[in-house]
Amino acid sequence: MRAIHRALRIGAASLAVAAFGGAALEAADPAWWDANWRARRKLTFNNSGQTQNLTGFPVLVRLDSTRIDYTKTLASGQDIRFVDSDNATVLAHEIELWNAAGSSYVWVYVPQINGSSTLDHIYMYYDNTTAPDGQNAAGVWSNGYRAIWHLKEAPAGPPPQMADSTSNANHGTAENSPVQTPGQIDGSLAFVPNVLEQNVNVPDSASLQLATGMTVAAWVRTTSGGDGQSRLVVAKWNTTGSRRNYWFGILNGTTFNFIVDGGTASVGVPVAQVNDGQWHHVVGVADAAANLLRLFVDGAQQATVFYDGSSAEIGNSELRIGRSPDITLQDWSGGIDEVRVADVARSADWIRAQNLSMRDSFITFGPEPRCAARSPRARAPPPRAHRSRPRSGASRSRPRSARGRGRRRSPPAGRMAHALRRMTRPGSGLPVRGG
Repeated sequence: MRAIHRALRIGAASLAVAAFGGAALEAADPAWWDANWRARRKLTFNNSGQTQNLTGFPVLVRLDSTRIDYTKTLASGQDIRFVDSDNATVLAHEIELWNAAGSSYVWVYVPQINGSSTLDHIYMYYDNTTAPDGQNAAGVWSNGYRAIWHLKEAPAGPPPQMADSTSNANHGTAENSPVQTPGQIDGSLAFVPNVLEQNVNVPDSASLQLATGMTVAAWVRTTSGGDGQSRLVVAKWNTTGSRRNYWFGILNGTTFNFIVDGGTASVGVPVAQVNDGQWHHVVGVADAAANLLRLFVDGAQQATVFYDGSSAEIGNSELRIGRSPDITLQDWSGGIDEVRVADVARSADWIRAQNLSMRDSFITFGPEPRCAARSPRARAPPPRAHRSRPRSGASRSRPRSARGRGRRRSPPAGRMAHALRRMTRPGSGLPVRGG
């Protein structure tokens, strides 16, 4: 007990952690966002390879049992929340998949990640048994995105099966039964060429008509290059009525191309860069400010050509994923995942960071502290037994079996808890012997 009182005299108020039943509990933290959420982890971004500030940036948070204790979450992850580094601003998130038996995928909108930073972070909160679902998919995809298709839905469901996660509601209908299969991120669609003309058909909308700067992106997997055929990933393109807005895929079996404005601008790379049966992140950018058409593969810029900065052909063609809206024999062969269309020319830093994020190479997970404000109270030490003083002349000796009776000490954790309660009792000062 002397050691405990000595610690109290020199500042026991600074004790931050006590042990209760073997679980580490974080002392009441004024920066803790909400005590109804009993656990959190710090997620730190490694943006050291990008000098640009990433503003309004969606990050992919991949979870498994090493990164979150699923036993402390609700069945579908309804209680998960993401909070900015100020521990006050709740961030929009979308759960693409919640799988307590394996990997879960959650998209989170981050207001800004500073260029070259390795310290910027957010918090992930969970462990609230009464929390409602807090998802806000449209809020995640609010920075220039015109459509986001995760392609995780079952093609056999009621149309339109393929949901657009943005507020534009550009939902697509699966035609001729493309197959749902594991992708780079959760599910994807597999297409068999020249058999059933499998595709996803998205009706025309003004939100998909892009007249100037734009970014079109997807994850693709194929081994079809070299067969002399063109294979479409995504296109809003029809030769009738000047409706050739953008085209993205394998051209004539030899190159992977991004084409805009009826073919007046086309940039391509050798098809061998994607034709190996592995998943590749492909991104086409029409950069009006720089007068360049850019093509990226796996986060790296591979080719550029001149672009005059505008597209005269936008029109009202439907958009299709997996085949051309215009002609036959342009069916994709292989898998397609995570198709995106934006009205912003994304920078090289943005695309590189997105690629890292979707490869699970962008976030470091901190430990899991617990909020002491909602933790179980420590058990009080048992009351000390009273022992009468021996009568005058009586022997002080006792049978060996009775020695120590009434002098049993409370366990260390109990003594610490008892001392901490006394220290924080309203209106009381620090308990100091002889003071």
